[in-house]
Amino acid sequence: MAKHLSEDEVQTVLSLLRGWQGKLTWDLLVRACERSCGIKTTRQALDRRPEVKEEFQIRKRTLKTGIEETNRPNDLNTAQMRIQRLLTRVRELEEQNAIYREQFIRWQYNAHNYNISKEKLDAPIPKPDLDSEHFG
Repeated sequence: MAKHLSEDEVQTVLSLLRGWQGKLTWDLLVRACERSCGIKTTRQALDRRPEVKEEFQIRKRTLKTGIEETNRPNDLNTAQMRIQRLLTRVRELEEQNAIYREQFIRWQYNAHNYNISKEKLDAPIPKPDLDSEHFG
């Protein structure tokens, strides 16, 4: 019998689903939970959590259609869960954006300090020489 998922584990699974690319099945999700997050679970345990089930269905439809889900929820509980999920996602993205801004300012300062031109910073990444000893 599968163990119950903690709230932290549920949030981890939701984050995993939000970033999911490619084919999505319950079995693939279960494997990804264990491999990527160290969460040993089952399809049934994931399906029992309404927020995981909803996110799974939304992500599956989004991957199939290529269109982000904007349907109206059927009830207030579902709407509240979606609002909470979106607020959590906004918070995560704002935190990540702040990290990127700090990193950009640091890079900008260092580029100016070491006289690295914008042209050099914007130069394309060279393709690796697969015959080179560095890639063998």
